[in-house]
Amino acid sequence: MERIIDLHCHLTLKAFGDSFKKYYIVLSYVLLYISFKPE
Repeated sequence: MERIIDLHCHLTLKAFGDSFKKYYIVLSYVLLYISFKPE
């Protein structure tokens, strides 16, 4: 039963990952820009 749940979670994360990959990359760059932006 646990393997089924793990597989479901893995597939779900993969689906979300494919959808939000670009958004996540952009968000990462924005956070880096804010962190290193000279005040």
